[in-house]
Amino acid sequence: MVKLWRRCSVTDSNLIEILVASHIKPWRESNNRERLDLYKGLLLTPDLDSLFDKGLINFGDDGAIMLPKKLSKQACNILNLTTNIKLRHVFEQNLPYLRFHRESIFQR
Repeated sequence: MVKLWRRCSVTDSNLIEILVASHIKPWRESNNRERLDLYKGLLLTPDLDSLFDKGLINFGDDGAIMLPKKLSKQACNILNLTTNIKLRHVFEQNLPYLRFHRESIFQR
């Protein structure tokens, strides 16, 4: 994923040492082809990875962040989550995985 994204998929951070290869569709729910598909993942900072992994954030097909109603405004402020956050790029190949995450993991 480092070769594909080169930096954080959201923040543009290039601190590769701390970035996490985050699976959009979990490994355990993926077939062998999907497990090797670079487009099944994002390269995220640890905080964004944790939120994404737990379904507390997601991204629309246009890359815009999606926040669940259960996150209060105060929690969003503390976590520095705003509706201005967006994936730097959305590849066509990301779309089925992002849809899976929205339907199966994201905590609307």
